Amino acid sequence: TDTFLEEVDDRVILSTWGKLVWQKSRQSLLSEELLDFPHLIPTPDFRQEFKKASKEERIQLQEALAKVAVIFHISGGNTANLKKHAGLLYENYDNKSTSDGLPIGHFRLNKARRVSCVSAGGMLQLRHFGAHDYVNHNP
Repeated sequence: TDTFLEEVDDRVILSTWGKLVWQKSRQSLLSEELLDFPHLIPTPDFRQEFKKASKEERIQLQEALAKVAVIFHISGGNTANLKKHAGLLYENYDNKSTSDGLPIGHFRLNKARRVSCVSAGGMLQLRHFGAHDYVNHNP
């Protein structure tokens, strides 16, 4: 691992070799199976939608999930920092909640695709993934 990582200012980052290996394996790793991210819990519906997505959509989704997981972890499970992130623009739907009364939110992957989710207990339950209109009608 020392070959792929280096420590800079009390942080661990990819070394030049690490970046090279990541660029070579990134697409195959991110386009295959849904990865486990800390604080993110995919529902069965979300998993099915992931399986149906194209390789490009899977890569884009998993890159966004990695960002969400890091931001959510650093904020201690608070969605406020997800709302501030210009690329994600997390927000809760108006008048949409779970049967338990928890607000249903969503963040964007791009102008056309969204992920709906529920924040509870320091975790983010991933409900749906897909086109903007689909996710908005099936939060």
